[in-house]
Amino acid sequence: MVDLSTVITAGKLALKARAYYEGLNDRNTAALLAEFDRTRDEWLIELKRAVAAPEKRLEEATAEQREKLNEVLEDPGFARVQLNYGYEAAREAIDERRGMLAYAALGAADAGMRGMSIAEVARVERTIRELDPEDVGALAHHERPPIGQPPPDTLVTAGCMMPILDSGALQLWRVTKLGEGVLRVMDLYLRAVTPEDPTK
Repeated sequence: MVDLSTVITAGKLALKARAYYEGLNDRNTAALLAEFDRTRDEWLIELKRAVAAPEKRLEEATAEQREKLNEVLEDPGFARVQLNYGYEAAREAIDERRGMLAYAALGAADAGMRGMSIAEVARVERTIRELDPEDVGALAHHERPPIGQPPPDTLVTAGCMMPILDSGALQLWRVTKLGEGVLRVMDLYLRAVTPEDPTK
């Protein structure tokens, strides 16, 4: 027969353990919320840094382009694209890539103003989630890659580049329509990171 005092002691230990783990959970929740707040603040800072890039374009935009931009900004689909960029940035550990995502978020609006559909902008957003800053730079420099030098595997896997000729030693590649869309959305970023390049 189990001693009643043993049951009581075990019950007290169980209650103490529960209180401990509940307190631990509360602390973890508070830490997680604090991290979310910090990440959100850093994301807003990244957006503020990047927002200066399209200001000149907005000043030079035609009335038709401004009207198109308003349409894009009011589209619920575009709002979801922006949320996706923010969500990806919240998960990102590398500062450089988080900055790239800020430019991508603004570049989506810029590309929409210049004629890209919401469906195209959304497809590009899904693709950019697979890319790192060096991939975007490589894509910009591989529009005409040297014969026999394939692009990074990441760009091929993401659907940004495809071979048009592969006969052993001779290889020719081209940027796909999706890759062109990525370059359009990332144009502001590429100009920011390579301002000295006159081709950008």
